[in-house]
Amino acid sequence: MLSKIFQLIRIGDIRVNKEQKVEGKELDYILIGALESSLNFAYLNSYTTGLNDIELKVIVEDKWQIKSREEALETLSNLIKQNQDQNLNLVYKATEKTNYKEYLKTKLPEDKIAFQHYLLLCEDLKRLIPHLLQENVLKSYKEPIGFKDTAYNMARGALLARCCYDLGYFNKTVTKSILIGLYKALKKDCKTWEAYTKSYILGRSLQGYNDFKDIQFLAQKLLTNRKSPLNERVII
Repeated sequence: MLSKIFQLIRIGDIRVNKEQKVEGKELDYILIGALESSLNFAYLNSYTTGLNDIELKVIVEDKWQIKSREEALETLSNLIKQNQDQNLNLVYKATEKTNYKEYLKTKLPEDKIAFQHYLLLCEDLKRLIPHLLQENVLKSYKEPIGFKDTAYNMARGALLARCCYDLGYFNKTVTKSILIGLYKALKKDCKTWEAYTKSYILGRSLQGYNDFKDIQFLAQKLLTNRKSPLNERVII
């Protein structure tokens, strides 16, 4: 109970780096990870996260199962490409249909393993979207077709890249290049902070989290808190 109270108190904390802050367009690349960074109590405005070695290894080694620079590069490359899969658009369109299985069979490649993967995702979305509609997170079944869960993947990638920078896997040049790739992938699907927030919540919900009210609160806090580098700033 105390840990939950402590967690709720910390949600909305704005942690900024005053000594090594990044500004201008370069800050936009870092800020795509704003929600994920805030949830992990990392700096919002610098390449370094401000997390200690134990916290960094929990994220990189335990959550992502990464133990080397090569594994980190491969994981981040896959993340950047993940939401560029054109079949995902078909899956999200299928969520509106009662005959979604038949629809997917006629649209997707004839690969049983791939079809099963997309089918399970569609069924997960069909269970999840009505709940998010009921809670006023989403406005319609069609809305997620535009942004999918891209923000969740790119935000996690942005924090992961910075954690790898702190652990010495990447130098600043490589880290910046990765962040730019994540930023460009995000911009294809999320044009506003509202879409970014909904996309992040959708992705997080697909992973079993049901804390969308906390995420909505945090997103608003990031936009309005005077300490936040997002205050009065449009990043997307």
